[in-house]
Amino acid sequence: RAADGLALSSRNQYLSVAERAEAPRLYRVLQEVRDAVRTGTHAWTTIEAEAMTQLERHGWRADYITVRRRNDLHLPRDDDRELVVLGAARLGVPRLIDNLEMTL
Repeated sequence: RAADGLALSSRNQYLSVAERAEAPRLYRVLQEVRDAVRTGTHAWTTIEAEAMTQLERHGWRADYITVRRRNDLHLPRDDDRELVVLGAARLGVPRLIDNLEMTL
């Protein structure tokens, strides 16, 4: 991971200078989703939709932002503690992907 939070990937070479400056937003959005989940809310679809909207307001074309169980990537249940936030979105040409694991 780069110092600004961007996941290291060969796809990053296809980002313009402006897109490269914007790209760390994906990781920040995943962190915001994680923080929302840690507050105890289980409104998964609402959290995910808000995150996608945030990206799209900044010029991204979001494929998904989703919270899943870490061990099998199924939808989480209220009592699950090992989760992962997954995201994929296009910024310009490249499709950037990232994830953030969490334990509640």
